[in-house]
Amino acid sequence: MKSYKNTLLLIQLIGLLIFMGFPLIFFENDPTRDVLVLFLSYKYWIFCIVFVLLYFLQTKLVIPRLLLQKKFFRYIAFTSLLFAVFQFCKPFERLILNTFRGGEAPSAFHPGGPPPLGNRPGTAPDRGPSLAKGPSGGFFHGRFDVTAGYLFIIVSTFSLLQVLVVHWFISERKRADLERENALVNLELLKAQVHPHFLFNTLNNIYSLAISNSASTVDSIVKLSNLLRYFMEELPDAKVSIEKEIAFVQDFIALQRLRLSANCEVTETYDVGGCSTKIYPSLLMPFIENAFKYGISKKEPAPIHISLRCQENKLHFQTVNKVFKSPNTVGYGIGLKNVSKRLNLLYPESHQLAIREENHYFTVNLVIELHANN
Repeated sequence: MKSYKNTLLLIQLIGLLIFMGFPLIFFENDPTRDVLVLFLSYKYWIFCIVFVLLYFLQTKLVIPRLLLQKKFFRYIAFTSLLFAVFQFCKPFERLILNTFRGGEAPSAFHPGGPPPLGNRPGTAPDRGPSLAKGPSGGFFHGRFDVTAGYLFIIVSTFSLLQVLVVHWFISERKRADLERENALVNLELLKAQVHPHFLFNTLNNIYSLAISNSASTVDSIVKLSNLLRYFMEELPDAKVSIEKEIAFVQDFIALQRLRLSANCEVTETYDVGGCSTKIYPSLLMPFIENAFKYGISKKEPAPIHISLRCQENKLHFQTVNKVFKSPNTVGYGIGLKNVSKRLNLLYPESHQLAIREENHYFTVNLVIELHANN
């Protein structure tokens, strides 16, 4: 926001300098003398102040209160009235005639007609400005101050464009903030669904251990406590180091191993050395949880492979497990659907998720593009 305000201030300053130098384009004969005479005249500064006031009147009152409020007729009527007032006061004509009274006005102010009689060879100099009598070729056409009219249109157009751009910028910023707030709300709702889902499955595992009077029950409760603490300490939009997420995954797998039979072989591969970027927490857990939920058997070999590696600023995650339960089982895929939505919210257009089931094996491949600011 500060950068935006500085940019706007710079544009206003450049516009003011261009406007203040506008009369210089008319000076041809002796620019040094004409510019000095003009800048030393208090009428020139009054002239500038009048148009500056017009700029602020348009940007702070007329356009915001009338045009942006869709009061188009009032806006056109008020702007036309202002234009008529400027034509009545003739600020540019008064500036030039009063500033160069008693001397020769810059020659550019009568480009369409012949030079004043006093400027022709063999005639006496004309000490009065010819602009008061200037024919239709000059910048003052009869009762109209054409130059002031041009300046009025330029300042009004510049004011209109500035207000519209600022209004668009603020609207886009509010829209982005609203989308972010909605995304955070949706994210919290999704996490509220994932966490109870994970807790329900883990408590079922501990219950099984308790029924069998397993000595591992206490250790399981301690690990569950650590996992729940991880859930509670993380912020909605905070990121954690990959090492911390791996430690969380390892605790969960260790908790699952307590109830596995000998024919269930779990292999873990981690290769994230030198990867200093962070990721959003709990993204990998639903995939691992799904592998243990549907890839365990007490009778048949049940291999589960979990791989996590970081390569070329990309995080590659994979789970492979044999499917022993029907995908139509009630509750199947709740965690996967939620984590897919979370990925779309947290890593839009910077992740690839591929899930497939083939030859009784269920495979998940996730690639997340990591950036230096992550």
